[in-house]
Amino acid sequence: MLLTELPRDILTSLPSYLHSFDDLSSVLLTCRALNATCSSPTPAQLTRLTEAPKTGLHPQPHLFIAIKARKLGEWAVEKAHPERRAALQHAITGGPAMLLKLVLEVSPMSLSDYLRTAWVLRTVLTPITIELDIECGVADRNRRQLERGEDDDDHISVLTVCEDVGLALLNYWTYCDLFYHTILPPEIFTPDIAHTIEPLGRAIRLDWFHYCVPDNNDHCHVPEGEFQQLDLQHLLQFFLKNLRRELGRNGQGLTPGRKEIWLYSIASYMGLASMRLLMPREEDDYSLPRDIRRTKDAIASIDIPEGRGLQDCEDGSAVTNEDEDEDVDEDEDGAGDEDDEWLSMVVDIMDCWELGRN
Repeated sequence: MLLTELPRDILTSLPSYLHSFDDLSSVLLTCRALNATCSSPTPAQLTRLTEAPKTGLHPQPHLFIAIKARKLGEWAVEKAHPERRAALQHAITGGPAMLLKLVLEVSPMSLSDYLRTAWVLRTVLTPITIELDIECGVADRNRRQLERGEDDDDHISVLTVCEDVGLALLNYWTYCDLFYHTILPPEIFTPDIAHTIEPLGRAIRLDWFHYCVPDNNDHCHVPEGEFQQLDLQHLLQFFLKNLRRELGRNGQGLTPGRKEIWLYSIASYMGLASMRLLMPREEDDYSLPRDIRRTKDAIASIDIPEGRGLQDCEDGSAVTNEDEDEDVDEDEDGAGDEDDEWLSMVVDIMDCWELGRN
């Protein structure tokens, strides 16, 4: 008797007996009959697969927040719904667990979302995590200790390496996608989109760092030894260096100057697209991820207004001429003006630490 000859109610229960989303994906690709009966698993079946050890969808909730951050950002920036910004800011103050709750209300996880999450984890996040861990993470620290003949962590401080490269990458991805409309200059948006959105400002970015990326440098109300923002700084030092080397290798075809630096600055914070650019490839493969290619084409086709020329920074950030020698003006609560220019993730982290010390 063939598997497909079993009663439909039995076939629809098949996802309950699988060990991972990879298994479910294989079942769906087997034949049309199994695809038709197993392609709409129940919430309980999805939850079970999500929590299954072999699925590897960890760490939660950061992974699911990252996969949906762009959708959440799109939802929050619409000018016609200012109450959404308040809802987002309130969820952020509750930490990752409350933020995930809002994420799932705005855009529930579908089967295709779970399968995409598993695919991204396997093909992008895990390989990049391994590579960067060797450069700036625990693997690098262990290697140096072995070379020096050291048996403990005393000689190489925890503060000199990225302790959790995987989590830092997810926080980087979330930042890039959630604040996408802030990072991408308004000139790049088409007119029909530009007048309908209000990019998220500095105050909500700093709240996200403060409540969702805990760090002892930011405030004292976190468990001792939490240095997630510091981890991001360590990660960016190597991540952006490699990314910009790869962008230079690809030869962008932009006239050297403001436009080239603008592309470097934006492409350094394009989340998954930026990570994909660092994936191993053939030596003669000079292709760019779609989002970065579109951004390059948009930059090439516009005139950069006066005052929006960008100056290069070592960390890959963008600094406008107007902001170069000016401190950010703070409002009464120290959060800064909602309309402040975006500079970089590094600048945001340093602002968090400055506010945390005051």
